[in-house]
Amino acid sequence: MGGASGGEGHRAAYDDGSLRITLLAAPGSVALAGEVDEDNCPGMAAALEQLAAGAAGLRIDLAELAFCDLAGLRVLVGLTTPGAAPAEA
Repeated sequence: MGGASGGEGHRAAYDDGSLRITLLAAPGSVALAGEVDEDNCPGMAAALEQLAAGAAGLRIDLAELAFCDLAGLRVLVGLTTPGAAPAEA
């Protein structure tokens, strides 16, 4: 899993072996790499919710995301709704 999430100096906010959420250099920016499915969707939701709570906005780079099921898409769409918590699977 290379690309934006594999650079030096970037710290993983979440990594379960299938999905990695990496903090990028720009404030409020993260990269998702790997796969999101029903097994890791709750972990992704919790990590993104925590990151979004501490930022004025959240920019998510999905370039290295190989697969995202419907539950993962619901979480991502939920982040775009002001005041809405990300939906969990």
